[in-house]
Amino acid sequence: MARDHDLSLAESARIRPVLFKLVDSVHLHVVNTDQTQKSTGIPEALQSLDAYYMGNNLPDIVKSIQELSSKKLNIFMEMSGYIVDVVDWVLHHWQGKLTISLDSTIVLDEQLGEAQMACTLMISPYCEDPNTNLVGKLLDGSWHSKPAPGVRIASGGKVGEKWPNPASSWGATARARSGADRSQARTGLYQYKNPLDTEHMRLTKKERNEAHRCAQDIIRSLIELPVEPMALGKWLVLTQVRDSKTKFGSWQNPSILQTDLGQEVVKTRLLYLARRCSSLSSRPGVKSKPMVQHKPSEVVGLYEELGSGLQLVEKRCECGCKGYQDDEESRKRLDGLNSGCLCTVMLVEMVLMIGNAMAEASGAVDVSQHAGEQAVKGMVKVVMNLLGSIATRGQIRWESWLSMTSMFIGGVCMDDVVDTNPRATGPPRAKWQTLFHVIGSMTIAPKWFQLDSPIQPQGSWAVQQLDGVPFGIQADIAAVEVQESTKVRFRGSPTPVVPLPTERLDTSEVTLESMVFSNSGDTFQMGFLVKSNEALRIFNPIDSYIGLIEATVVDCEHDTQTPHPYDAELHIFSDVLQRWNASQHDTEI
Repeated sequence: MARDHDLSLAESARIRPVLFKLVDSVHLHVVNTDQTQKSTGIPEALQSLDAYYMGNNLPDIVKSIQELSSKKLNIFMEMSGYIVDVVDWVLHHWQGKLTISLDSTIVLDEQLGEAQMACTLMISPYCEDPNTNLVGKLLDGSWHSKPAPGVRIASGGKVGEKWPNPASSWGATARARSGADRSQARTGLYQYKNPLDTEHMRLTKKERNEAHRCAQDIIRSLIELPVEPMALGKWLVLTQVRDSKTKFGSWQNPSILQTDLGQEVVKTRLLYLARRCSSLSSRPGVKSKPMVQHKPSEVVGLYEELGSGLQLVEKRCECGCKGYQDDEESRKRLDGLNSGCLCTVMLVEMVLMIGNAMAEASGAVDVSQHAGEQAVKGMVKVVMNLLGSIATRGQIRWESWLSMTSMFIGGVCMDDVVDTNPRATGPPRAKWQTLFHVIGSMTIAPKWFQLDSPIQPQGSWAVQQLDGVPFGIQADIAAVEVQESTKVRFRGSPTPVVPLPTERLDTSEVTLESMVFSNSGDTFQMGFLVKSNEALRIFNPIDSYIGLIEATVVDCEHDTQTPHPYDAELHIFSDVLQRWNASQHDTEI
């Protein structure tokens, strides 16, 4: 075909812009990388920072961005250090809304193309000074530095938008239904059949009734437990406080307590009897020990109700187990959950009743029986951990409570999911707090988690079952941890002291978005981003909840109508985002 042929000219016209783009991109990002700050319009606030380069890792980052943008998802990038080649690539190739922040202050907020997606790039300056780069001590006493400059990429969406409801092998079994649509893998509360109670190893009616009575006694004492919600370190717990006016049952009263088992109601008791349990309070300084696993042999020795139930059936058991009430070695046989042991069958029956009652106290309307006998070990594990924590520490940790509820609502032991997926990157697991559990197309979340409305402390120690899963989670089963609030250094000048205004001056538009980073396996990390016209910050909603439940409400008694000649430091919402707990400012907002 001749070069001047019409078809040849048409093909050349199509390919020419692509070739020009390729040549320009290679010239800009490969040949002259060190000159990009001067030639590409990078925000002035970034040009004074030390520049770092991803080098050979840049193609992997570009591929991740392109994959997410092809799915029409909003992209969030957390950058430790100013990585110039990544910033430069985004500036030249992103075709939607681009927002860049430095230490939470927005330095660029522009629409770069016609695409509807948005990319938010959050930069935290990286300091090479070893005197300011030390963050902790190793076991040998030496200091370790923070990770090298790098990039984390996440996808997400605006809070309040409907979460996607993906097709899942767990979808029909995990989601609670009613009427004709009810899944066959779900059953009503207290109707879960003990999978170990078979024709070869069956409890009598009297023994089953005793199991329910023992569970009822434990639940009654738990519901009457005087507790206070508080934060011990960074962990959210309910702690037994002897003089508290709040009872655990003030949130939800399980219906098992209304069942007449034909026996006299036993007086409730304090489940935690440490000598100084009344001294536990929400004051600073009360610390929580790491979470530990409690085995059935230990918990049976702590709860006389469980021992009473086992004592009834051990006379009929032919596996050789005797003396559970007094013999620790005999109790240890329970740890193996031997299906040929009648005492094990009795223990599982009591665990099922206790777990169903606790799930009901959490707000469950039915439970999953999807896993059948395979779920027994998980059920025993979560209930023993919860009862053991109450008896040995007087504490109900949020993570233990969420795991127990997820086990019965979703039929999955999330403790096993987390244990078998060690974190590949990031800080040690003890630093993160679990917020959600995702099972199939259902998300189990705390009841207080309503970011579009005020938090109500009353009734908040419960869960809600949400249809759909958070944006960015591509897994049938997932533990979703919450990202810590962003720590920043305040770079601006303090807001001047001005007379207290008589009218509201803040006209900032505030948006709230969520993002999900993949950690390892079935564990994800979720961040929540609040953005105003001038600033943005990642915040931890658990910190907000803890702040509310620990806050002291002060009622002013002075005359509020008489004007006072006071000056005040005026803060608009952007000031709060930029200066909230900033390391170089005196005021904590």
